[in-house]
Amino acid sequence: MRKSRPSQDSGYHYDDGSVKERGAAGRRYDVQAPDASTVLQGYRPDISKGFEEPQPLYNPGNAAHPQSSMLLNINDPIQVHLLVETALWDAKEYEILSPEEVEDLKKQCQSLTQRIQTARQNLAVHSKYRDATLSMSKLYPDKKRSVDLNDSSKQKRGNLGNRKRGNSDEVREAELERAASEKRCEDLAAELWSLEKRLIEPEHRLLKHTAGILQMTHKGPKTNLGEDGHRGGIPGSPESMYTYHNARNSLEVIEDEFDERSFYRQLDPLNSPFGAFGVNQALEAPSTEKSKEHMQLISTTEQRLEDLNSALREVIIKVNPDHDASHTPTNAEGKSAQPGESLQDHLDHLQQSIATLDLEHGAAKRKTDEFNAATEGTLEELNRRIKGLLSPTHPELPEPPAITGHQTGVREQLHYFQDTIASVEEELTKAAAIAANSLVKKSKSGESDQMEAVLMGLWDIIQSGEEEIRKQKQERKQHRAANGRGAPDDSDTASEMGDPNEPFTLQSFSAKVQWLYSSATKLKEHKKVLQRQIKQQRELNNKSDAQKDAELVIKQEELDKTTDLLERTERNAIDLQEQLSNIMAELTKAREAGKMVTEAQAKGSVSLQEVQEQLSQARRLHEEELTNSHREASERISSLMDAHRQSQEKLEVATRDAQERIAGLATTNRNLEDQLASANSKIGELELQLQELKDNHGISSADVTSKLSGHEARIAELSTAVAAAATTRVAHENSLREKDRLLAEKDKEVEEISMKVAELQTEVVIARAELDGAYGSRAQRAAEVASNPAIQREIDAMTNKNKALQEQMDALHHKNFMLQGEIAELQAARSPAPAANNAEVEAKLKELKKELEETIGEYEVMTKASIEWEKEREKLEGEIDKLRDERENLESQLSDERVRMLGMKSPGDGSMTPGLASTSMTVLRNEFKKMMRDTRAEGLRALRAEQTERRRLEDELRAMKKVQGPGRSTLSPKVS
Repeated sequence: MRKSRPSQDSGYHYDDGSVKERGAAGRRYDVQAPDASTVLQGYRPDISKGFEEPQPLYNPGNAAHPQSSMLLNINDPIQVHLLVETALWDAKEYEILSPEEVEDLKKQCQSLTQRIQTARQNLAVHSKYRDATLSMSKLYPDKKRSVDLNDSSKQKRGNLGNRKRGNSDEVREAELERAASEKRCEDLAAELWSLEKRLIEPEHRLLKHTAGILQMTHKGPKTNLGEDGHRGGIPGSPESMYTYHNARNSLEVIEDEFDERSFYRQLDPLNSPFGAFGVNQALEAPSTEKSKEHMQLISTTEQRLEDLNSALREVIIKVNPDHDASHTPTNAEGKSAQPGESLQDHLDHLQQSIATLDLEHGAAKRKTDEFNAATEGTLEELNRRIKGLLSPTHPELPEPPAITGHQTGVREQLHYFQDTIASVEEELTKAAAIAANSLVKKSKSGESDQMEAVLMGLWDIIQSGEEEIRKQKQERKQHRAANGRGAPDDSDTASEMGDPNEPFTLQSFSAKVQWLYSSATKLKEHKKVLQRQIKQQRELNNKSDAQKDAELVIKQEELDKTTDLLERTERNAIDLQEQLSNIMAELTKAREAGKMVTEAQAKGSVSLQEVQEQLSQARRLHEEELTNSHREASERISSLMDAHRQSQEKLEVATRDAQERIAGLATTNRNLEDQLASANSKIGELELQLQELKDNHGISSADVTSKLSGHEARIAELSTAVAAAATTRVAHENSLREKDRLLAEKDKEVEEISMKVAELQTEVVIARAELDGAYGSRAQRAAEVASNPAIQREIDAMTNKNKALQEQMDALHHKNFMLQGEIAELQAARSPAPAANNAEVEAKLKELKKELEETIGEYEVMTKASIEWEKEREKLEGEIDKLRDERENLESQLSDERVRMLGMKSPGDGSMTPGLASTSMTVLRNEFKKMMRDTRAEGLRALRAEQTERRRLEDELRAMKKVQGPGRSTLSPKVS
């Protein structure tokens, strides 16, 4: 049952229910205020009852929470489900506000509610004064009752009229006082009506926001496969499957303390304390009437004092529960036997309570001052530490404010702390910009420390390679000596390699590179000479021409297969390089998005701290997931590389055994054997050079390295096969079958590695989608970047670098394409005359391999730079998170202290009445507690929603992985 508002009888129909219905449709109201006397008449029943709220109906199953209708069966799942679906549909178009707007509306409602409470109390007090003046005015006869003195038949009434004229001044004064009191009550009623009208709009917006956010985050009831859809017949709800018994505990709305019963009951003068007086009683002596009125006023005053003492005692107990504020009523009923007997006692107790409250206020103020002093000292020490950290880069930073021991001092310390935090964030931003632009600066500066470090690393690799070559030559000498063969003369090569302990200088590094180039050129020339000698010797040996021609045909076929395999390897290497470039680009975008989110969070307001923390946590989780996936992929590729290396070692052992057997069987032509042995030594030197180049690029991608190692082993096998030209055809056929088997295994390994790369690419795409979902769309990120010039400059620099890298990659691709064309031309030219162009084809293969290794070296440099960027970014993010946590801890401590000190502050100055002060303080405390509960509830709901969303994404990711299975991913690039 709802109560009507004061404007119902005046034809405005401005009741609570109609306003809520029309407010739900989104319309605003400009209802014209009714007449002040009409509004006052509507409030008269509420004034007589002290604006008491009607007792709501209670749920027998849960007496702590009211229910709206006795017709509602909360245990009926169909009815409750229908109500939930209807509510969700109705709230679909409701406006959802931001946290700042919700906070502003709550503050507005709180302020209006306090003003309404004050206006109600004032209206109740002035209504009593008006009733008293009205009763006093009724003591005097009306002007219409005056009689004509010339009428002898109405002598008695004329005499009474003369007496009334003698009291005309008192009548006039009573009328003026009554009119003034009536006017004051009408003004207060009109003000109360206006405040209630103003309160409706923010309440409606908050209610619509609450319904809209619940409708948006509604997940439906949680089902259990082991049960029949619900537990105990209770369906799901927007919050939980167990909240139907507590359906109003999500967000407590602001209490509506209006009395909505009928306001328009006619005032019956006969019901007043003087309504029983007749005409004759009105003619009694004024002194008797005034005495009765005084006694009634005394009784009312006693009751009012007792109420004030009770309220003041409750306030004292709330301020200090340990304080003894007992108060004993005058009798069992709490009222005195005679009016005026307990008046002095009430006054004395009121004076004592005020003195006690003053003492409690003084103690609370002292505690507040002590806490403010301690807090100010802590903040001052923290500010001095931060100032000391920033003094090298910000010498103009002023000294922290001096300790004052007042609340203003704490506020100044906090302002100074906020300013210094802004300086720290500026320094961190500069450091991030320097780190982002470091690669561009280092590439432009040829004499920079980074380039010198890279050159020193290459120098160390070259020195270690030379040392390995010396060891291998020594082992080869010992092996030849054990077999009874003389060692070749390689003293010139050993002397040309230089001192193994030579220090690093740019001149020595340049000389070393030139020596490597000249050595490679000489080796190519020696190879051509040896090929010519072998050809001439084959022509001279007429006895085995047919056999050798057949062997050459076989070798030519093997060379064709090797060429095809090398082409496929190059194409796969290019594809893998493109995939890795795309992955690095995605990682760069992710880092840029992380930086934008971090800077946006640093510039947020205090009211968005919780949202910023959630975004930061989501960003860290996504980055950790991406890092973990990348780490797992690297580990899997490393394991594959180790397995491939082991197989390569086994293959090399088998190759060495085959070389020894072939050398033992070559007894037909000693001169040819010597030449072939010399060719084997030269080929060994070439293999050492290839091993040296492979060591120089040891930090390249694992998959590319494994494939190149496999192809190098394949080339070594072919070189060994050329050296074993004197073996029988049966041995060559067995060797070819073994090589075909190894080639099939290598192809299988290449295919598996391609599948692994495709899976990694799929995980990167999924991670990018998750990052887009966490940080918003590209348009939102672009808007955030546009609002921050520092980020825009950094992004422009990274964009320019990406363009430069892309141009380099395009040049490398074009170069690779040209090389492939040359290989095709070589193959076409080799087909008609395989024997004549064998040396030229091998030279081209060597050149192509060298160019491919140079391309891989450039990619290694980019990979190193990206790893350094990632380390610097993680370090800076750790420092930012640490500072943000310290700031949040300080803000949390300050908020807790404000909450604790809220009840200790004085409720008002001395001009306020005790009852009004206690009521205002109680309302403020209740509203603040309610606001804190709502804030915590919203935070918990947001956290649960985020956890649910994360679990859903994880389930989808696992499902996608299961669907893909062990086969090749559809995202793998096609090899043309």
